[in-house]
Amino acid sequence: MKIGVIGAGAIGLLIASYLDDCGHRVTVYTKRAEQAERISGVGIRRSVWQMTTTHDVRAVPFSADAVEAEEIVFIALKQYQLAEHREEVEKLTRKVGALVFLQNGMSHLSIVEALSECKVYLGIVEHGALKTSEHEVIHTGAGCLKVGIYRQERKRDRELFTQLTEVGFSTMIQSDWEMIMKQKLVVNAVINPLTALYRVNNGQLMTNTSMKTNMYRLYKEAISVLGIEQIDLWEQVCAVCEQTSTNRSSMLRDIELNRKTEVDAITGYLVKQADDRGLTVPYTRFVYDSIKGLESKQKEARGEER
Repeated sequence: MKIGVIGAGAIGLLIASYLDDCGHRVTVYTKRAEQAERISGVGIRRSVWQMTTTHDVRAVPFSADAVEAEEIVFIALKQYQLAEHREEVEKLTRKVGALVFLQNGMSHLSIVEALSECKVYLGIVEHGALKTSEHEVIHTGAGCLKVGIYRQERKRDRELFTQLTEVGFSTMIQSDWEMIMKQKLVVNAVINPLTALYRVNNGQLMTNTSMKTNMYRLYKEAISVLGIEQIDLWEQVCAVCEQTSTNRSSMLRDIELNRKTEVDAITGYLVKQADDRGLTVPYTRFVYDSIKGLESKQKEARGEER
């Protein structure tokens, strides 16, 4: 299969390397020409349990015109990046067979709903990944890529997802795309903002009584807003913290590296849903405003306008 991966961050590089393991022709579409040249020149270097492999893939700067007639395209952009490239993504529906969206949060659903003409999957990535250079990535934790069928399904896509599992990138297809997204959103809404505010690894939230109390407060508000109080996800949230105990969340890394976070797509989505439904979510609103405050402070330090 001819497969494209849009976005060359940690997740994009990681998935592209495993797709190469499956024997497919993989093209990575990058933000910058320099990164594309680097990947095309030396390949993607993936490290897993101190074992490093090199994966020869094509790489070109991303634009709708640059994307070839791929059979399936994985979109590994962050939520705000996806919004910035909305028109280009819409153009892709007329030239590719299927799209797999791999964003955190749920605010990108408004973009997905407007698409037509091609098959669509919504993916939730639970694998841990750390990008260490333009072309190097560490698979920090084996999890699962959960793929929800949003619009239609093709046999060859299911075969591809099975192949990913066979080469070590566990992947599962689920028909209830909305539930897997809500479950992931709960996990992200609890862990990401707290680790970013406390500046701690995921596991430390579980070992500090006060931090764990705030975890539970955010958890209760999240399941209330999403209308899934009947499902007990608390143990799952705690399990993710423990399984990724040494990981630093993506939101924490964004704060540390002075980058924009995905708080609007995660916590901000819950705040908006709560407002629309007339619900009070004081803890969720507090962490949202706190992360936005840190982002604003960083903008000022860079001399950018608010």
